[in-house]
Amino acid sequence: MADEAKGFERIAILGGAGVMGQGIALACLQRSAAHVTIVSSREQTVEGGLAAIKSGPFGLERAVARGKITEEAAADILSRLDGTTDYGKGVDGADLIFETVPEVTSLKQEILQQAESLADPDVVIASNTSSIMISELAARLEDPSRLVGTHWFFPSHVMPLVEVSRSELTRRDRLDRVVGYLKA
Repeated sequence: MADEAKGFERIAILGGAGVMGQGIALACLQRSAAHVTIVSSREQTVEGGLAAIKSGPFGLERAVARGKITEEAAADILSRLDGTTDYGKGVDGADLIFETVPEVTSLKQEILQQAESLADPDVVIASNTSSIMISELAARLEDPSRLVGTHWFFPSHVMPLVEVSRSELTRRDRLDRVVGYLKA
């Protein structure tokens, strides 16, 4: 893993049980040794997301059956995955937070503010937005320098393309860490 990526050992994916969140979780789990927690406000969504990662159309069971990964690799990935409806528990100890809620500015701002209030000050927060300016999302944060844009393409764990963006307030070292992680 690149020097910039060091320290991303625990990743929280907020809204992480949806289609994009599942793919981002799989990408992180398959391409790094990080522990990933998917976080959603509804238990049914969390359970559905965990089940899809394990046995959905793009899940680990299918990857094993197609010879893309071994059973041992799938077991290792599953051992580093969990989910919760408790946002505080979900971001506790996270080094990197990906926000993956729907493209509604007010909803994203609310979730980003919640993440910021719960996470340690050094945690990088990344928004999976495809159309909202990072500066607009960062406007309500106490520390807008910690927000990076990461627009993942679908399916996230297969498509090796993530559009990275920043605002004029994003700290360069935080941007570089995210880019380094994504390149690793």
